Amino acid sequence: MLKTLRKKQKGSVLLLTFFLLIILALLGSGFVSLLPMEMRSAQKDRAVMQGGYGAKSALEKVMNEFTDQKPYTAIATGTASSVDMGNGWSYRVDTVTLIDPDVYRVATSASLNNVVKRRSEAIIDNGAGHHAIKFLSTTINGNAKNSLPAGVTIDGDVLVMGTATINNAGFTYNTGNPAPFRGTIFQTEPSTTAYTSGNSVGRKGEEYTVAGNKPDDANGRPYSDIYANGQDAIQPYPFGVQQEQLYLSSQTETRLLSKVFNVPSGQVSGKVSAAPAGVSVASTGAAMTGGIYFKSSGNQANEFTVKFNVDVPGPLVNGKPTAAKVATTTVTQKSGNGNNGTTTTTKITTVRKGSTLGVLVPVPQPTDTIIIQQGLSAPQILTTDIDAGHVMYIEGDVKEMSGTYSGNRTIGISNDTQITGELLKDDTIRGEKSSPASKTALGIIGTVSTGPNNVGTDFILANNTRPADDTYYMYAYLTGLDDNDTNSKMFKDSTIPNGTSIAMMGSIALQITTANGQTNKTLAFLNEGFSTIVADESTEPFAFNGLNIFIPRLRSYVDVPVGE
Repeated sequence: MLKTLRKKQKGSVLLLTFFLLIILALLGSGFVSLLPMEMRSAQKDRAVMQGGYGAKSALEKVMNEFTDQKPYTAIATGTASSVDMGNGWSYRVDTVTLIDPDVYRVATSASLNNVVKRRSEAIIDNGAGHHAIKFLSTTINGNAKNSLPAGVTIDGDVLVMGTATINNAGFTYNTGNPAPFRGTIFQTEPSTTAYTSGNSVGRKGEEYTVAGNKPDDANGRPYSDIYANGQDAIQPYPFGVQQEQLYLSSQTETRLLSKVFNVPSGQVSGKVSAAPAGVSVASTGAAMTGGIYFKSSGNQANEFTVKFNVDVPGPLVNGKPTAAKVATTTVTQKSGNGNNGTTTTTKITTVRKGSTLGVLVPVPQPTDTIIIQQGLSAPQILTTDIDAGHVMYIEGDVKEMSGTYSGNRTIGISNDTQITGELLKDDTIRGEKSSPASKTALGIIGTVSTGPNNVGTDFILANNTRPADDTYYMYAYLTGLDDNDTNSKMFKDSTIPNGTSIAMMGSIALQITTANGQTNKTLAFLNEGFSTIVADESTEPFAFNGLNIFIPRLRSYVDVPVGE
């Protein structure tokens, strides 16, 4: 009986072993059949990953070309941009599209054996941001450092070449008033002095004119009272930028003259000496290709006045004004001495597509047009894009400038500039921020070529121009520059009526001089004469200098695998 039982147990083990062998065989065959699928899946995942690297490499290629100052229209796309990555892989830039001023959509792809495996889209911009102020902060001949006024509302970013120093004299904490600094202050060289209660250095390396009044949360002087974003409002500038890159003093002059005014670079040192006396327009046929030049005649700098006026306003849209259909800039040039001098008037009229202008333009214009007429001479009628912009170069002193302007324009002025009244946009209600969609912009580049006795760029505002609300609104970008820092000045001799102030709606770039006292005078008037400085977030003036280098910033990026 025991023997029979053992035989039964032995048979059961054999059956169980056989059953397990069958299961293992089935599992093995299953693994064998799954292995190619897993390998294909792994290969596909690897292809997707490699495709992602390729698509991003194409984007980096675009960003590098932007950094090298290549216009987006000159960046190779499609087949012409393909780059071989080896092992059958390649990437290419499919499209680069301008979607907003200085904002671009970049589409790229990566392919394996000419089959697209991954596509990407990115939004990038020029990285410059919208700065309310850019300026150089250094010790001038042993004098105190430049300081930003805490008594002026600054709505926008500030870029400081050096250490940001804040004039906090008299600033009162815990008042409940809005913080005066409402953007980010970037400084290229934060102070290396450690924060202590006994010095003027703040938590982020910024400095203060009154050490005992610097923000310190522990002592009831919160950062948020002076900076809307608290301590985060003080940041190091993320790029290595030198002074020459920030202001490009001599390089900007070269850029303006050689690239904008179409003056060969070899003639830059002679300014616009190649241009004839009086007004000259760079054009090809009827198409405007360069600048409008006003050259002094005689042995001394001529005096000019520049008046802006809207002749035919644009229609209201949602209660807001739009760009003028017809606008005029009148430039009066006086040459010679006293009664022996001559006066010439030039009218620069912009006529938008679809508009008319009496006998000069009796039918609706098919394109934007600029009409230039000097005195009784025959007018020059040129086609252009008013919103794309153009440049005026004035060799001499501008004794008056004011009015409401239209379109996009930069004015380079070789000697002194006096702004004598409000500068307003045709498409913006006075006192309001510009719409980001605004194409109207005015850049004023003063003291392009001055001597030690020139006064530079100033506001000379008198009671006869005093606004009813006692605030002069200036919608403009102002820059003082020169290839010799000692001669570049801003606001040195500025004057405004008692009880009035200036509201700047644009940007100020202060190329502070190395001359003793100039720095303090410039920023002292900023503190005394301005009520607010608001960064304009719409179109920048044509060819206007700033950083003048394209440091692309990635706003968004997405890439997706492409199905078989």
